[in-house]
Amino acid sequence: MIAKDGKIIFQKAYGKQSSDGADVNNRTIYDIASITKVLATTISTMKLVDDGKININSPLRYYLSGIDTTNKASLLIKDILAHHARLIPWIDFYRQTILPQKSFGYNYKYYSGLKQENYSIPVAKGMFMRTDYRDSMYQLIFNSPLRQSNNYKYSDLGFYLMQKVVENQSCKPLDEFAAQTFYKPLGLRSTGYHPLEQHPADDIAPTEIDNYFRLQTLKGYVHDMGAAMLGGVGGHAGLFSNTKDMAIIMQMLLNKGIYGGKQYLSPETIELFTTRHTRSTRRGLGFDMKELSPSKSKSTSLLAPPSVFGHTGFTGTAAWADPVNNIVYIFCTNRTYPGKNNQTFNKKDYRIKIQTLIYQALAGYTDYIYL
Repeated sequence: MIAKDGKIIFQKAYGKQSSDGADVNNRTIYDIASITKVLATTISTMKLVDDGKININSPLRYYLSGIDTTNKASLLIKDILAHHARLIPWIDFYRQTILPQKSFGYNYKYYSGLKQENYSIPVAKGMFMRTDYRDSMYQLIFNSPLRQSNNYKYSDLGFYLMQKVVENQSCKPLDEFAAQTFYKPLGLRSTGYHPLEQHPADDIAPTEIDNYFRLQTLKGYVHDMGAAMLGGVGGHAGLFSNTKDMAIIMQMLLNKGIYGGKQYLSPETIELFTTRHTRSTRRGLGFDMKELSPSKSKSTSLLAPPSVFGHTGFTGTAAWADPVNNIVYIFCTNRTYPGKNNQTFNKKDYRIKIQTLIYQALAGYTDYIYL
């Protein structure tokens, strides 16, 4: 989907949900993976900044109890959001809970096929994690080492922590706060966590045939393993949406926080979060931006202006807003189906190439790049 000056100028769906599945359409719902970081956690943080409940210059210990004796206590909120807080990239929580012979079923020390008091966290269809293990996951994060350098290093762990911050400061679970503050008032019908609670499975694209952890085809359950182990609601992943809903949120941000006559966020907070971190050539607060260093890898078209902001997702998604040209560009695929290790989609840079075509069309180019 492409919107220019607040109007949809192009929206089209191509292909099938799977090789033998239904055709995709403009309403198909996708697991948007790390775009959750901006369309759930970051905008929720922005609202709490507006409300005076979060200060981005404050250390994490102001908002999370029980971390005073850990090396995370002094990390600044703004550094966490910009991936400059020395956090390691991720922890493979799930590997510590699976059987060596994975094809023989789940490890019943950690998982049950039935929901019960001690196994209540839904990880996938017919798979429930031990209720107390979520606390163990956070303890692993609190105890994890910090990198020596405070340079940019993309990390999911910061958004596990920011989920806790948002929930503590809003006194609500992240999914409820984001839905009540943004999704419902914006009229979004296809955006949220746990999509199977609201939509038939046929409306949702599958994300992977998981033969290493959950041993089933994932459809409507979050692909990210850590978010799944949190019960499907993560600060870093877990949100499902479609192109139109994603475009509405990005357009609201372009509109300086206004959509449908309602002010959702202040212009000052949007500018603060979509301005590069002082030590970064790429990252705003929560938002990805155009990489300005010629020697570093790119996630946007070279033709995009430096102020473009948004994010991409592991499952093959992208959401970008351009405040100079007033363009919203949304791209959704389930590139991880049938398997996440297929890198053809990423190597071809389709998301970036299509964004380049948008700018070439805007400039009246006649010699287009080829996909």
